[in-house]
This record gives sequence, structure tokens and C-alpha cells, in this order.
Amino acid sequence: MRRVPLFVSVIVAATMLGAGTAAAAPPEPPEGFEYASASERVMIGIGCVQSDAGTCDSTSYWLGQQAGDSSVGNALTFTPAEYLFAATGEEAPFATFPADDSLEPEYVLRTDQPISGQVQVGGWAGGAEVGADATVKVVLRATRVGPGFNLVDLGTATVNKQVVTPGAPGQTYAFQISPAADLDGVKIQNLEMDLYFRGVHVLQNGFINGEGGSWFDLPYYHLVPTQ
Repeated sequence: MRRVPLFVSVIVAATMLGAGTAAAAPPEPPEGFEYASASERVMIGIGCVQSDAGTCDSTSYWLGQQAGDSSVGNALTFTPAEYLFAATGEEAPFATFPADDSLEPEYVLRTDQPISGQVQVGGWAGGAEVGADATVKVVLRATRVGPGFNLVDLGTATVNKQVVTPGAPGQTYAFQISPAADLDGVKIQNLEMDLYFRGVHVLQNGFINGEGGSWFDLPYYHLVPTQ
């Protein structure tokens, strides 16, 4: 039995030398438990409190287990002329989506798989849209559990569609984010996402689907009783 850990350690050391980076291990589990791989489907939710006139008096944004009831517009879109002469500079996100209390208070991050998801964007007339050079950018971050609550950059994904064709329920922008290998086993909390959207559009107003069409899967470790 003693030869197995030694053999494994040699393999891991050789792999680390070849890759040039070292992945952390999950923290030591409590007695009687071990860590197993899991994944959490995180919904990118949007909620709307409607007025008597049918418009939104207030809009809320969150990351959670439940989708919202709204797909709201007014993301940063341009007519062709506006796009051509738009001033360059620091981007402003369409919205920031903080974690709600339906998610776990803490996650032990797993980096052997990417964070995979999608953002769905529709337009007027139930999804009719014609456009070009449409871009969705997703920025994910969290805080590290422990003294100082240090910010953890989980990564950024940018997806561009040069041609946007009409169709319902809209365009789907699939993305993947691969956190740094040394974040494997790190405890995180306060998950948060910035969502950016811009492009040239006709009959389209950047309606972000917050009713189930936008989400991502977060790989993590969870505790299970030792067999």
C-alpha cells in the first residue's frame, strides 16, 4: 500500500514539470467525509416588478437556482451610424448579477472542467433580429473564504457573432471560462457576474433572456460520507 502514493507522486511531479503549473488539492475533509466532483447549474435571472401600465417599475438581476420572469432590453446596441462613430473607451456592463441566497454559501472550486454556459439575446417581435458584429462578454469573480476576503478572478469569456440572423427565441452565445489551475480546491463565496452586450442591430434592442435561456454550470467539490 505504501508504494501507491509514492508512484502517484512521481507521476504528478512529472506532469507538473511538463505543464509548468501546479493545481491545488481540495482542503482536508472532516473525518468520515471525502470530496467528490459535482456541478451547480446557476441561472442568470432577471426579475421585473410591473406597473399597471405593464412596464417595469423596477428590475432585479441575480445568480441563483431559479430563473427570472423577465427578458429585458436596452443593452448597449447601435444603429450602423452610431456604431461607426461610437467613442472608444472603458466598457460599461449591461448589468451586474450577484449571487442570491439560493446558492450555497461556499463552494470548493474545481478546475478540471471549464465553467460552461450560455447567454440568450432576443429582440423585437418575439425574437426577430437582424444585425452584425454582436458581442457578449461574461466576467466572473468571487471572494476567497478566509481572512481578508480577497477577490478571486474566475475568468472572462467573449463571444462574437459577425452575422446575426432572425429567429426566435433569439441568438444563443455559448461560452466557456477556465479558471486558473491553482484555484482548484479554493473555497469561494459571493459569486458575481458582469454581463456586457454590444452590436449593430435593426429591429433589436438587446433583450437579455433572464427567464431560463441564460445560465452556466459551476464545477465544484462537495462532501460525501466516506464509503
